[in-house]
Amino acid sequence: MQWAIMLLLCLGQFVVAQAQQQSFKVDPEASTISFEITHLGYLTVEGTFHRFRGSFEMAGDSISSVLGIIEVASIDTEDKSRDESLRSDAYLDAEAYPHILFKSTQGDLDAGTLTGDLSIKGVTRSVDLSVKSFPTQDGSIATLHFSTIINRQDFKLDFGMMDSLVGDEIKIKLEVVGRRP
Repeated sequence: MQWAIMLLLCLGQFVVAQAQQQSFKVDPEASTISFEITHLGYLTVEGTFHRFRGSFEMAGDSISSVLGIIEVASIDTEDKSRDESLRSDAYLDAEAYPHILFKSTQGDLDAGTLTGDLSIKGVTRSVDLSVKSFPTQDGSIATLHFSTIINRQDFKLDFGMMDSLVGDEIKIKLEVVGRRP
């Protein structure tokens, strides 16, 4: 009899935990993905991606999963010629690798970290992101701020003759607004 009561209590806690799990769909109109990298050793090139989609799940103060897909062809540095070059096979090769993908593997809002696999140009590496969460009181919207610095060489982003003119570190910042479906 005691084992049956324990089983019911455990199942009840599982159901409550599952009920607290909330799914959010990224609103690209309210979200931004930006980056910056040095050029010529002293200039900073800033850019954004305009087309992306994603989702995330939260349970209380923890992120249980994040999935983000960025369309490489939507890169925008406010210089049309540079953007065309970045889309070319010499740089990001948007035709062969049309998406940048991020899939979380571990998240802890209390610690302010999210770890996941980032895939750029066919290379996948584990990256750590700083994260802050700003949920609304009714839980219908959650805003997440992510930031990280990656080394472009880790993703084999070698730019040939132009390689020495481009910095290795890429600062990435995401402000993501998620809405419950």
